[in-house]
Amino acid sequence: MLAERVLRKDTFDCVIMDVNLPGKNGFELCKAFRQFNKSTPVIMLTAFAELEDKVTGFDAGADDYLTKPFYMRELYLRVQNLVKRSRQLQEEVSSNLVAGDVVINDDQKKYIAGSRR
Repeated sequence: MLAERVLRKDTFDCVIMDVNLPGKNGFELCKAFRQFNKSTPVIMLTAFAELEDKVTGFDAGADDYLTKPFYMRELYLRVQNLVKRSRQLQEEVSSNLVAGDVVINDDQKKYIAGSRR
């Protein structure tokens, strides 16, 4: 499937994925994507508005679920929020150097030894 190859090859700040796709559906594609990328935010778009459809989307690894019809401004705000949160998490992770049971936080100029993490 082309979408899966693109998702494996390139990096993205956020993935917007429709449920109705040729070949694998969006739920299956999201689940496959999460096997090799757990951090990139995924928003599922769909006309399926039932609770069970939303549960399926979140169980597949989606971070958000937006039903059609929707306002583009709402989609924009959701993407903006997920990307911002994702970048903050990446910065937190990158500011810590971990070696065994020692954690050094360069930003805060602190170190933690032992199991006090």
